[in-house]
Amino acid sequence: SLLVGCLGALLVIRGWGASQAARAQAESDQVQVVQAKIQAQGYEFGPAVNKIVLQLSHPVTAVDSGAQLEVTTQGKARQVSALYLADEQGQALPGGQASQWLALDLVVDSWDLGSLFGYNQERLISQWQASYLIAVGPVQVTTQEGKSARVSLADYDALPHLELPDLAGYQFEQVQVDGVTNPLTGQEESQTLHYGAFEPAAAKDQTRAKFPLLIWLHGQAEGGEDPRISLLGNE
Repeated sequence: SLLVGCLGALLVIRGWGASQAARAQAESDQVQVVQAKIQAQGYEFGPAVNKIVLQLSHPVTAVDSGAQLEVTTQGKARQVSALYLADEQGQALPGGQASQWLALDLVVDSWDLGSLFGYNQERLISQWQASYLIAVGPVQVTTQEGKSARVSLADYDALPHLELPDLAGYQFEQVQVDGVTNPLTGQEESQTLHYGAFEPAAAKDQTRAKFPLLIWLHGQAEGGEDPRISLLGNE
């Protein structure tokens, strides 16, 4: 009877181990969000996030684009205009092509959608927020094995993964200027001026007519050390 008891215990242990392994395998097969990126564009009222791109742990072949999604950016409820499989840049893929990326196009119809900027009252300039929290889900997807899965995201700081497609053609530089009179103190000082420069592709062709040099000066609230804030602060 002792031998039978030992064998029974051994079988129980083996059965428990097998169930644990099966559970771990099932958990590893679940589709999860491993990274989220946001894309922003400048509008007349300032910048707004108009796209979220999710990277999944496994490729999927379909997404339920007709479902009502709960999406928030900085605590503000957002309306999704389109949901689709995409590439890493958030561009739509042809139907039937598997991808680890999902893109959500967001409606921008108001200034109160969770700003990327915060106003520094002491320096009188706009600055990036310390964080930018987003939440998405649940999203129904279909795996390559034909299984249905749900993915979601909660309180994810997407600011480190901010992309600005409209500024892709800009070069950001800085120049040191001496002998500048500070209007607040009246003292002469050296200042580092930061600027963004954009050269149209046609202007690189030396055989074509000359292009004018346009210099745009931002408003006071758009000053600081990051020219991207100046550019995104306007449409």
